[in-house]
Amino acid sequence: MQIKLLRLYFNLAGSILLVTAMAKIASSIGSARVFDTSDPITLLEFKHLFWLAGGIELVVAAYCFFAKECISKAIAVCCLATVFLMYRIGLYLVDYRISCHCLGDFTQTIHVKPQLADDIVKCMLAYLLFGSGIILLLLWWQKRKTVSASALSGTSASSSAP
Repeated sequence: MQIKLLRLYFNLAGSILLVTAMAKIASSIGSARVFDTSDPITLLEFKHLFWLAGGIELVVAAYCFFAKECISKAIAVCCLATVFLMYRIGLYLVDYRISCHCLGDFTQTIHVKPQLADDIVKCMLAYLLFGSGIILLLLWWQKRKTVSASALSGTSASSSAP
C-alpha cells in the first residue's frame, strides 16, 4: 500500500478529530442551553458528554499523528467512528430529530446553520469509517497474500532464518 496515501489519510483523520475535539471542548465551556440538558442515549449532560467525547477524540488524533503502525491507527479510527455511527443510529431509534450538536456552539460562532454542520459532520464520519475500514481490509488482504505466497514456497511467514 502506498505509504504517502496512508500518511495523508491519517493526517487528515487526525486533523478532523483534533478540530472536532477542540470544538467540543471549547464550546462545552460556554453557556449554551443545550449543555444543561441530558443526552437521550447516554443520559449524561451534554457538557460532560462533550468533555468525554472531545478527550477521546484528542487521544485518537494524537495516535493518528504519532503512532508508527498503520494497522493500530486504522483500528483506533475505525473503533471511534463505529461508536459515533452507533450513537447516531441510537439517536435515530429514539426519534431524536434535532440536528446533532456534535460541534457545540462552534457552528454559531462561525455562522454555519446547524443542519449544514450536521451534514458536514456526517461526511467526516463517513470519511473516518470507510477510510479506516478500507485500510484494514487492504492490510488484511496484503497479509493474506504474503502468507499464501510463503505457504506455496514452503517457508513460514513468521519463521526467521537461523
